[in-house]
Amino acid sequence: MRPDLGPAARSSRDTAQYIETMAKEMKQLAARADLGFLAYLLAMVEDDASATVRRLAPGD
Repeated sequence: MRPDLGPAARSSRDTAQYIETMAKEMKQLAARADLGFLAYLLAMVEDDASATVRRLAPGD
């Protein structure tokens, strides 16, 4: 999934899903580079984005 920079903005749920995916990938990169605290912070972002996705109904 790529961000849509055009005038047709993504829904809040789509944006949260994108952030969740990116945070997960960056968390894995940080962990492989032995950047523990950064991986921890990215895990928090991933968890919050995931909770937001669950909270928002499709199409919000």
